Amino acid sequence: MNLTTKSILAGVAIFAASVFDSCSTPTSDMPNPTLYTKLNVVRSDGTGHLVLADGGWETIPTDSSIIFDNGNFKLFKVNYDGSDLTQLYPNIPWGDHSLSPNGDKIFLASSYYYPGGYLGEFYLMNLDGSGLLKLSPTKAIYAWSRISPQLDKIVFYRAGGIGIINADGSGLRFVRTKTDSSYCSFAEFVDEDNIIYFETLNSIQSFRLFKLTTLQDSFVGMNSGGFPAFSRSVVGSNLLIADLDTLKSFNINTGQVSILGLGWGASFSSDGSQIVAYQGATIYIMDSSGHNQHTIYSEQDPAKSISNPLFSPDDKYVVFQTSWSVY
Repeated sequence: MNLTTKSILAGVAIFAASVFDSCSTPTSDMPNPTLYTKLNVVRSDGTGHLVLADGGWETIPTDSSIIFDNGNFKLFKVNYDGSDLTQLYPNIPWGDHSLSPNGDKIFLASSYYYPGGYLGEFYLMNLDGSGLLKLSPTKAIYAWSRISPQLDKIVFYRAGGIGIINADGSGLRFVRTKTDSSYCSFAEFVDEDNIIYFETLNSIQSFRLFKLTTLQDSFVGMNSGGFPAFSRSVVGSNLLIADLDTLKSFNINTGQVSILGLGWGASFSSDGSQIVAYQGATIYIMDSSGHNQHTIYSEQDPAKSISNPLFSPDDKYVVFQTSWSVY
């Protein structure tokens, strides 16, 4: 769950509470459900399934361990065999985080509750917690930070807009800002000069390409209401999205759309030759054209759901989350 989603849920809860308090209608005696989440891993060949820890939101597989949010703004890491579970940066509530392409830097957005929502700041630091550098000039809702292939620029979401900043904290500028009729979300580098980002304009969602050298903005394709892939959503010139219940691949240069099959979310392998996806209680792997699909994990408990399957950096493992509610 990213910071924006958490903020939306928090806002809904606050709004709902205020509505109930102002009404004379009796409230239900049914208790609120408790949500349980677990971080899981399975080998890409479908063997060796393990439950690693509580949580699993905002999961980042690294070479040797998995960094994840336990769902309460607390950041942990754990090895692929379940050992060395450690809380990272214990005194700061983190709402969003991502890893640099070479795995040596982590981008962190702090998340503190203020009246009306969550605000925080945006940081870059080494993976071991050293070299902390604050990049954000003001408190806001920050999320979805991604670094360029040459590791010198960062694109990020801030309060409905898309910003760019140099990795040393200089040169802040905004590609798009929120308006009365439009807002943006999720941006990622295609290459050193091109950024792909999502825009919602008058409830119509599309994704667009922004060229940094010429400041040219161009339409790529439509999205009916789904979301981009969780991680590795862009490999080469191909963009992978989950559009409602359908997985699609878009060629950013030509605009050609390929329907890959059914799925609620997906991610490329490191070289883009494979895709890991999920639908319902099943995780499957297929090639980048949507063929040779085979199941690697199927949840047998009907009360549990699956989300966020991601390849490890070497593609040997798939990390995912299971969740369920108990009343």
